[in-house]
Amino acid sequence: FEVASGAAVEPYVFGGAGMMWHKYSADSESLSEDSSESAFGFQVGAGFGFDLGALHAFGEARFLTASFEAESPGLEDESTAFVAVTVGLALDVGGGGN
Repeated sequence: FEVASGAAVEPYVFGGAGMMWHKYSADSESLSEDSSESAFGFQVGAGFGFDLGALHAFGEARFLTASFEAESPGLEDESTAFVAVTVGLALDVGGGGN
């Protein structure tokens, strides 16, 4: 449908898989730790976009998750998951246009 001066909203969905890198550090009186690890993860999401003259506006949300193996015996495996919401503007510099 139309949102501004003839620009049509273009919904989209996406997904992907790959390696996620996780770095963390903690520093307190009782604990000092600095570590990083990588693991296989995936993402899924949806968004929308529309043209604003020479710019392309977009908004999207994605869910990302990965599981990390415990590095020491006796520790449980860990996982991380989060939702990222992004809005922005893109400029086509390739000259191809839509």
